[in-house]
Amino acid sequence: MTILTNCDIFSGDEVLTRQSLALRGGLVHLCGEEIVRPSEIVIDLKGASVSPGLVDLQVNGGDGILFNDDPSLNAITSVVNTHRKYGTTSICPTVFSAPIATMKQLLWSCLEFKKNDKAEAVCGIHFEGPLINPEKAGAHEPQTFDLDEIISFYLQSAKLIPTIVTLAPEIVGNSIIENLSKSGVIVFLGHSEASYATALEAFSAGAVGTTHLFNAMTPLSAREPGLVGATLDSKSQFSLIGDGCHVHWSNVKRSLRGTNRGKAFWVSDANSLAGSEADTGVIAGKTVTKKNGVCVNSDGILAGSCHPLSTMVKRSVQQGGIPRTEALRMASLYPANVICRAQKLGRVSEGCIANLLITNNEIEVIQVYFDGKLCVFE
Repeated sequence: MTILTNCDIFSGDEVLTRQSLALRGGLVHLCGEEIVRPSEIVIDLKGASVSPGLVDLQVNGGDGILFNDDPSLNAITSVVNTHRKYGTTSICPTVFSAPIATMKQLLWSCLEFKKNDKAEAVCGIHFEGPLINPEKAGAHEPQTFDLDEIISFYLQSAKLIPTIVTLAPEIVGNSIIENLSKSGVIVFLGHSEASYATALEAFSAGAVGTTHLFNAMTPLSAREPGLVGATLDSKSQFSLIGDGCHVHWSNVKRSLRGTNRGKAFWVSDANSLAGSEADTGVIAGKTVTKKNGVCVNSDGILAGSCHPLSTMVKRSVQQGGIPRTEALRMASLYPANVICRAQKLGRVSEGCIANLLITNNEIEVIQVYFDGKLCVFE
């Protein structure tokens, strides 16, 4: 058993100051001021903060790897390790508007990985497209597809692993959304020109959220609130790319007001340049350049992010003025809720998986624990 002492613990609900924490068998045990210490290992964290390991539901790659190009088991292992360095302990490998062969390969790789993944380094899978509106493709390369084959594949995937699908409701229709939702697929709307009415109907049909709100959708306007307005007016969840580049902090804060608290969560939308020293890469056949922390393709379109989820937390607090505890929930507890894993992920409480992020006052990553063990990175 490992004992972490002299630390501030953010449980997911509250901050417990100068507490101790026991890790045994890969799980969290015994939180409190007084703790029996017959352990082999006692670690004084010297006032550092302990938070749940971060949960990222949209990871396209990292360290030179893009799942669209390499959906292999080795690629998943490498990307998992890359993001773990920065405090993200659970990810949903994501492909965007990929051929079905690529999606099938990624699913197989995820299932192989999970055969030895009791601590949920891979907590699900995310298919962003290809059922999107070509007019809002963004950096995606629109695909031709057999709709029945794609739907059948989504249904198969949902039986095997938590499966998020991002689609445009105006492209597929509400009967398909209802079928997917009733069969366990986690349906998010995105890359869409849906009107306010169309989006509300899609939520009523079973869609539960919106992918990277404000990006790749029609903007909220005076007479047509669109998908943005429908998302904020409904009970649906929504992801935000909190790097300060994709969405203005004023819009971020506006989206979090009132009853929207708890609905929003961060995603990195990380591409192959995340965790990489390279400044250029190729995404969807176009050169992408990283400059001042922003990834733009040769058409001048934002092409994902080069930042891990911990950067979203840090920037949202320091630049966006989001309360630290809420910023952390948006990167841990709330995304765990989306995939119905909040009983084990996104919290530091009795019986939860001991995936932990250790930070200083500046929200810089000091240490990462995965499955109750301190991670050592080369």
